[in-house]
Amino acid sequence: MLEDLFSLDGRLAVVTGASGAIGREAARVFLALGATVVMTGRTPEHLDEARASLPADAPVTALLGDARDAGHVAEIAETAAAQGGADILVNSVGTNIRKPLLDATNEDMQFLWDVNMASVWAVTQALVPQMVEKGYGKIINMCSIGSFIGLELKTMYAITKGALAQHTRSAAVELAKYGIRVNGIAPGYVDTPMTHAWIHSEREEQFLSAIPLRRFAQVEDMGGAFAYLASRASDHMTGQLLVLDGGETISSA
Repeated sequence: MLEDLFSLDGRLAVVTGASGAIGREAARVFLALGATVVMTGRTPEHLDEARASLPADAPVTALLGDARDAGHVAEIAETAAAQGGADILVNSVGTNIRKPLLDATNEDMQFLWDVNMASVWAVTQALVPQMVEKGYGKIINMCSIGSFIGLELKTMYAITKGALAQHTRSAAVELAKYGIRVNGIAPGYVDTPMTHAWIHSEREEQFLSAIPLRRFAQVEDMGGAFAYLASRASDHMTGQLLVLDGGETISSA
């Protein structure tokens, strides 16, 4: 019974940003649970590495492209449609620019908005009709604790992740009548190539002291959340952010 609760047999999962560590973990988990996966990424060598980390005979399609590009978004939708339509979407595209607010430029803000929010909007809009047709869907947005708390040197990033959190909640309300659940994962610091140098610096002890569990999240810590939110186990959950921060936000509240 437990296996059935988390089974993704017969499901098609689309994972954007799968050339990154967290997106790659989502793809790995979904395959292990029986899904077919379409994974996307914009850096050829990273996408190749991600695909090579998965079983060679796994049902995976890797698409190279930038989620900010309308042609690539159309390719994602067409590829999913050709395989029966998307059941699961993980929006794992994201980046960061760490700057003091007074040094940040309009160009910086536009770049982060285009990557972290506008591309998520575009991919979601392209795939939701497939879910509506099925009367079923699971959308998982990679939010952040910056979706609801202030972050030093990361105001622009927090703005985009705050918008993504509100997109998650509001889309959940609108899409519930179609059987589509929309939730988010809101991690604190996850030790990935994008954050490693930042968290393992002279400020490491400062960061760790704010986390009751006294460690940064590892990529594998995201796996259970992906399994839960993509599967039947979370069918009565929508519009929520699953916080994975080692207790950081609750201890500083």
